Amino acid sequence: MACGLRVRTDYSSRQLRQPRGRITAHEKCALTVRNDEGSTPPNDGTSLSSLLAATVTGGHQVERKPGAREIGIALVSAAAGAIATLVSQEAAAGEDIERGAAEDFMDQLYDTVVDDPRLVWDTMLSDGLRSRHEGYEEFEANWAQWSEVERQRVSEKPDSQNWFLISVAYVDQDGREQSYRPIEFQLLCVNPLANRLVVLNCDQDDLRLHDAYNTSGGLAGG
Repeated sequence: MACGLRVRTDYSSRQLRQPRGRITAHEKCALTVRNDEGSTPPNDGTSLSSLLAATVTGGHQVERKPGAREIGIALVSAAAGAIATLVSQEAAAGEDIERGAAEDFMDQLYDTVVDDPRLVWDTMLSDGLRSRHEGYEEFEANWAQWSEVERQRVSEKPDSQNWFLISVAYVDQDGREQSYRPIEFQLLCVNPLANRLVVLNCDQDDLRLHDAYNTSGGLAGG
């Protein structure tokens, strides 16, 4: 009998079971693993756990192929990575806002702001535009003097992205209409995926007023 660690495995003819048997060890002896087929792996420094795994599989290493669950997780991770890359890109890229959508937005803003400035403040202004005011109270006070805003058609500002032109006339609480003044304004789409994916567009609820100036200088209206 050869000197070494000897492992003899027994298998059922119907079901593969864990190896069982008696293990003996002798100091300074080579490691020998013997299976039912009589094969003896070489003593090349392979770990005992690897040798036992080879024994259980009949002396052959078995490569495990990924299952449906692993493949599904990999696909989801890849898709999430692609979306994260899109979101991390600069917001202005690819978010073209049409003139008609800009006109509808400004109609809604001017119709709402004289009666419910809080709603406009909370849902129709960008964070950047709100930060230019000294809080909501200042915004509310600026609009409290007006009862209505007359306006003309919106047009696109040439050589710009999401900048538009409109002429407006404010009507005071006594019904006196001020002269028309030209306003330049910029809209922002707060949906980072709008127009980046074919199935997503920038809806009316995703638009925010980001800048608004009289051509003579200063914030327009509020």
